[in-house]
Amino acid sequence: MNARPNFNDEFSKARAALAYLDLADRDIWVKAAMALKSEFGDSAKENVARSVGQLQQLQTKLSRIDVEIR
Repeated sequence: MNARPNFNDEFSKARAALAYLDLADRDIWVKAAMALKSEFGDSAKENVARSVGQLQQLQTKLSRIDVEIR
């Protein structure tokens, strides 16, 4: 008997993987968004947008820290 995959767990793993994508590479983000939408439906769009926003905020914070260290 095959257990159905836990949607939340699988989606959480996919969303966490977004952190490894280069924010400057628009093509890879478009491909990732399309893959997530294909796999998880329309709710993936909102989550990708939220992830991009969070990663941009983190990148800004890290660049500030880098400037302070120099």
